[in-house]
Amino acid sequence: MKKLWLLLLCFTFLPASKVVAQNEDTERVYTHVLSIHPFSFTVGGFEMGYEFATRFPNSLRVQAGYFLSGNAPGLDGKNLEGLKLETQYRFYLQEKKLPLRGGYVAPYALYKQMQFESYEYNNFNNQYVEKQGSAWGAGVLLGTQGNIGKRTTIDLYVGGGVVAPIDDKDVEQIDIPIVNPYKKAIVGRVSLTIGVAL
Repeated sequence: MKKLWLLLLCFTFLPASKVVAQNEDTERVYTHVLSIHPFSFTVGGFEMGYEFATRFPNSLRVQAGYFLSGNAPGLDGKNLEGLKLETQYRFYLQEKKLPLRGGYVAPYALYKQMQFESYEYNNFNNQYVEKQGSAWGAGVLLGTQGNIGKRTTIDLYVGGGVVAPIDDKDVEQIDIPIVNPYKKAIVGRVSLTIGVAL
């Protein structure tokens, strides 16, 4: 009789454990997001981000971008080359079971540098002269990240902060107000990224 009860218990809990395992598979929790900034392609750049969960429900996001253009858009010159590095620490606002989802507040810090060949006009000899500069920035972003399907993510944020030059020798030539400032300024930011949850 004891063997029969033991057998019944095994058959009772086995299907239940199988259902739980299936639910865990369908409700898989992704704690990493790899993303790209599609609009960076319009200015000859490629910008990518990697976000990973830290202490729930927060996360750390690091971004890097490289820009290369033969005609230096917005500047009087050619052969633009630039680099941008940024980090954000995101505080997600709701206590959901799924990390890296919903609204968030994120302080950020960034570093960027750029160089290009500027066309110099004078009375005797017009020529291209290399100009370069670097700047840092910091501020706060407000954003939201959601899913389309199981693993595709859309991230939209707005915010602002300060930008200040590190090397200001050629800052007048490389500064593009609002779009890509290098002079000391308070700037606004808007961005959209598309990613995949890992």
